[in-house]
Amino acid sequence: MVVWYFVLAAVIATVGMLFIYRSTMQRVENIIAEGGEEDEVYKKLIKEQTPFFIKHAVLEIVPLILVVIGFMGMEAAENVSFEPLTVAVIVWIGTVFMVFQTNQSVLSRQSDTRFNSFLTKFMFIEMALISAFPIIAIVATLTTVSA
Repeated sequence: MVVWYFVLAAVIATVGMLFIYRSTMQRVENIIAEGGEEDEVYKKLIKEQTPFFIKHAVLEIVPLILVVIGFMGMEAAENVSFEPLTVAVIVWIGTVFMVFQTNQSVLSRQSDTRFNSFLTKFMFIEMALISAFPIIAIVATLTTVSA
């Protein structure tokens, strides 16, 4: 039963982070489309990262509380159901794929290739952020299984 806390935390975090990434990428795409001096565009892009990370921090409050509740109620079990973990892994893989797909569509629409490196690095940062809670769910579930 405790496994569901970790799974719920992973699903809330990954799906929420996907929405944050997509909305931020729309704004980033608009900034790049406006054009201008390369330094000015980079400054605008870096400014756009601050609200991105603040939104992530606010979003992670509920999943962190669920993880803490899950660890508080954890006890060793002989038989642990891995079906909930399957849900978390499927959502994780789906959101990582959608982040990659969003990045590729933005890159394909860009006529200015100067910022492709920034967009790719931004995608990898998001993939790392999205992966945190599913990994916590996997490790916590495997920890509950007694040897």
